[in-house]
Amino acid sequence: MLYGFSVHAINVATGRSHSNNVPDGNDPLFWWDASNNQPTQILINAVADIQTELAPSQDLDGLIWAQGESDAVSIYYSSAGITETIRSEFAAATVNIFQYLRNAFCADLPIYVQQLNDFDIPNGATFPQRGEQDIIIADQRDTHLGAVTLGATQRDPSHFDTVAQNNIAEQLADKVVEIDSAP
Repeated sequence: MLYGFSVHAINVATGRSHSNNVPDGNDPLFWWDASNNQPTQILINAVADIQTELAPSQDLDGLIWAQGESDAVSIYYSSAGITETIRSEFAAATVNIFQYLRNAFCADLPIYVQQLNDFDIPNGATFPQRGEQDIIIADQRDTHLGAVTLGATQRDPSHFDTVAQNNIAEQLADKVVEIDSAP
């Protein structure tokens, strides 16, 4: 349990979004424009929304990142030739997104990655994406595995049930305390 902390959650999620525009250039929901190597309006708006929510004397203490299922679906439905491109662009876009967020808030902003789950995604298509998440976490200082969701119980094909949501929240809180209390 987490005691003695005041948490202010700011939800800037965009459901069914891709990390970048490579999987589906016609889908307007993506965070990083890989073609022009720049943030999209979704990311720009997310930063602005966070800045608006923070009081003048507040800073952002951490960020939970849970994104990538749409990229995994794209891998499943892509032709064999583009699979590796989608996977590598997912990784590159995620690194660029994290750097953009750190540039906007602070260079050592802790980012807690919620591991991708397999729901609503056929044949384990998230396995390559989880591998990329693991590499990003290992390679990036201040990026941490915040919650393991593989095998978490679901209430329907696209959502965790209450037990799983509580477990994820506890994992994230424990990781934040662990990182925040480290010397």
